[in-house]
Amino acid sequence: MKSNRFVRHLLIFVSIIGFCQTLYAQSPDTTLANSLYVRGLECFEIAKYDSSIFFLSKASSLFESAAIEQNTDHLRERYLHCQNKIGSNWHRKGEYDKAEQILLKALKQGIENLGNNHLVVAESAYELGFVYGEKGQNDKMMDFAKQALEIRVSIVGSDNLQTSSSYSQLAMCLGNIGEMDESLNYQYKALELRQRILGDEHPAVASSMNNIAVCLNAKGDYHEAQAYIQRAIHILETSMKRQTPFMAILYLNLGNSLSKTSSNEKALEAFKKAMEILLDILGKSHPEIAKVYNNIGGAYLLMGKYDEAIANYQSSLSMFLETVGEQNPMVAEPYRGLGIAYTLKGQQNKALTYLNLALLNRKKFYGEKHFQVAEIYRLMGDVFEKQQQFQEAVKYYQKAVCTVSNTFNTPDVYRNPSPGDIQLYPESIKTLISKANSLLQLATHGDPKNRTALLNVALSTSRLSMLIFDKTRRGFSSEKSKIYLTSKSTDVYSSGVHVAWALYQSNEDLSSFHEIFEYMEKSKSSVLLEALANSKARNFSELPDSLLKKEKSLKIKMASLDTEIQKEYEKSTEKQNRENIESNQKKLLAVWKSHDDLINKFESDFPKYFNLKYQTKTATVPELQHALDAETALLEYYVCENALIVAAIDNQQFNIIYQAVDSTFHLQIQNYISALRTIDFDNYLQSATALYQTLISPVESVIKGKKQLVIIPGGNLNYLPFETLIKRNNPDADFTTLPYLLRDYTISYHYSATLFLNTNKTEYSDIQPLSFAGFAPVFADSDTTAENVKKASIWDFMKSLLNFSSVSINGKNFSALKYSENELKTIVKFYSENNLPSVGYFHKNADEARFKNQSGNATVIHVATHGIVNAENPALSGLIFAQPNAPSTTEDGILYASETYNLNLNANLIVLSSCESGLGKLVNGEGVLALTRGFLYAGARNIIHSLWKVNDKHTSELMIELYRQILDGKSYS
Repeated sequence: MKSNRFVRHLLIFVSIIGFCQTLYAQSPDTTLANSLYVRGLECFEIAKYDSSIFFLSKASSLFESAAIEQNTDHLRERYLHCQNKIGSNWHRKGEYDKAEQILLKALKQGIENLGNNHLVVAESAYELGFVYGEKGQNDKMMDFAKQALEIRVSIVGSDNLQTSSSYSQLAMCLGNIGEMDESLNYQYKALELRQRILGDEHPAVASSMNNIAVCLNAKGDYHEAQAYIQRAIHILETSMKRQTPFMAILYLNLGNSLSKTSSNEKALEAFKKAMEILLDILGKSHPEIAKVYNNIGGAYLLMGKYDEAIANYQSSLSMFLETVGEQNPMVAEPYRGLGIAYTLKGQQNKALTYLNLALLNRKKFYGEKHFQVAEIYRLMGDVFEKQQQFQEAVKYYQKAVCTVSNTFNTPDVYRNPSPGDIQLYPESIKTLISKANSLLQLATHGDPKNRTALLNVALSTSRLSMLIFDKTRRGFSSEKSKIYLTSKSTDVYSSGVHVAWALYQSNEDLSSFHEIFEYMEKSKSSVLLEALANSKARNFSELPDSLLKKEKSLKIKMASLDTEIQKEYEKSTEKQNRENIESNQKKLLAVWKSHDDLINKFESDFPKYFNLKYQTKTATVPELQHALDAETALLEYYVCENALIVAAIDNQQFNIIYQAVDSTFHLQIQNYISALRTIDFDNYLQSATALYQTLISPVESVIKGKKQLVIIPGGNLNYLPFETLIKRNNPDADFTTLPYLLRDYTISYHYSATLFLNTNKTEYSDIQPLSFAGFAPVFADSDTTAENVKKASIWDFMKSLLNFSSVSINGKNFSALKYSENELKTIVKFYSENNLPSVGYFHKNADEARFKNQSGNATVIHVATHGIVNAENPALSGLIFAQPNAPSTTEDGILYASETYNLNLNANLIVLSSCESGLGKLVNGEGVLALTRGFLYAGARNIIHSLWKVNDKHTSELMIELYRQILDGKSYS
């Protein structure tokens, strides 16, 4: 338990208020005792535990003497309050046995003197619950937590601060046994109570937010967890006058979350802040400091600095053994870390020694059926896997599978649990993938007689991992967390692809091709597909308009607030407006919660919505063949480190081509893109020809005679323009005569075959008020001022690109796009000549607000403007419109990628006549996060964009010719 030690700032507050407002006849001794008690609580709050024990012990003795002398319950109650707080102090000092002894005695005295149903008895039980949690005795923690909750509900009701603390404690118990969803429900309940009674800026509210973050971290929802912790840190910074151990716990949990998202340097920084605070408050030897050493070791481990990791793990282990002894669940953490570090260093015997110690510890405190126990079994399997002892490895992976299952217990590696029996944790996914991969290795290197049987089990295990992965991701509300989980789970798909291919090689059963294709499809844009299914569910599930409008409003607020936060974080630290960040984070968390509650209402009250929302079945080959005409072929590519797989499909044929690749292939892609950008003719010829042979030649039998190719790229192929691949290398030819792929085929792209199929199935209304709507801000000097764009300047550099339609995100000024005005006027004229309603917006009329209002009314939308590309933070990529006239407007003149998802489009085509509008961050399993993604989600059927910087004049000429041919009936591609 990493966060339940310092959640009782609330109870300090409650105890002080409750105690001081109870008025009885005072004697000189009790008056002094009252003063000593309050002083003891003050010391407790600022982590001066020895001083607190001193004052509380003095007060306790005075109250005990007075209670004996006067024989009154209220004095006995005060005496027991002192004893409970003394016990809590020893708990904070890491002296758990001493705390247990004092609190058990107080509990017994309370029941004997005041009865079972008394608040001071609840307080003793509550404090005891935390002590037993520290000692790893979760059953006892649960018993005392329930006892405290029952007493408090019966006396003060469920809508009370003390009751909220018991809700939070019960939530921690549930989290310890893996019931994270139920735990979250109780934590949210505690948070809502505290916010309503104490307001938003109280330390108790920060405590609830921290506890929620711990649950979210355990579920793998790291980005939302970080938002809660950042908010909690801000509350504590503004409400507490000095550092407390709770602030250190917040930094510790923030570091844990950051390390899970590969932000290792930031994680290390957070851990060091925690260490600095704890050393100042607690001294050099304390269980909490041991935890920080352990987490610093984890950060170094992820950074590949194994010796530094081992040193910190050893420091952690020594301090744990010194302060809490061997029989404590925290000791397993450095054992685990040392096991991993020695595995990575190739010292397998040492690794197994430490992992065995971790296993014994975790089994003792968590039992056999716990995901943390499963992790150790899996790590032990990894040790044997590295030694190529696959038979032994798969035995440990099978033990891990049993451990993440509720009732499945068989050691038979040929069997798996049912999907509903598996706990939904990231560890479950890792365990199943490890088993599948180990079975594949065993089939490859073991007895050939068992090959097919082992591969069939490996495939079923891989399928199971994919199913659990999908179910786990659906439990996340944050799209960022969903995308991150997807990006880190590519092994789910590569495992299935490789197993299915091995099975095909073993039995030459063509059904394996369909398995491979399903994995390829699952690996592409699954979060986007899920979002589109959710959108469809809202539109076709008979949800009331009022609720749909409310949800739309919340989504717009979420996008707006998140964008404002990200814009601040893009600035250097000294220029960030912390007040704006904290204010917007506070608002964002509230809107997130409101949106989650609304979606839960949709799912519970409208079953049709729930059913439609999770209809994300991938396209099958027969469905695609039915959708493809005789002149079209679909090529889908799957790229991993050592293999390239191509699925080639037309209306009659289906083939899978598997090619082993190495770093040379990936280098060719980099060289190819670099050659195009730098106009390196020789390098271009070499790489374009080589890539043609790898990507196109193997599928020529399928695409021969076709006119149209639909390409679904994978991995870094997303950045590759297939049109420019060349069949033969002719160094004597010029660019105009080369045998480009484009000469033989018109080419279009899609995120996945499933999205391509769904787009073709969707009925779009061509009856729009406008056939065409165009926007050209132009950016003449008279209508654009640099001050309106709040970015730092690198304008001196950008002056060399005056005729180019894209500037860096740091650009302060924007060059005039003088040819864009003629471009748009000419296109509008074309539509008018064809008697098609059209409109063009120029200069100040081409603003962001007008685009948002009018884009839903046009069949074709054209935007000629500057583009902003932020590869690291794709949500801040955008299109620049005319700057707003009114300073109070809600629009800032930039349509960010995060805002495009909330547009309501019914467009057959969007043309982004801006440079690099198709560029973005490549995310494994999801594709490129570019502007195009949001427009597709919002309802655009086709999008034309650029991967390059293009001269304004040449762009204009190209666009005019494009529309001339479109209006002549030619294909968009």
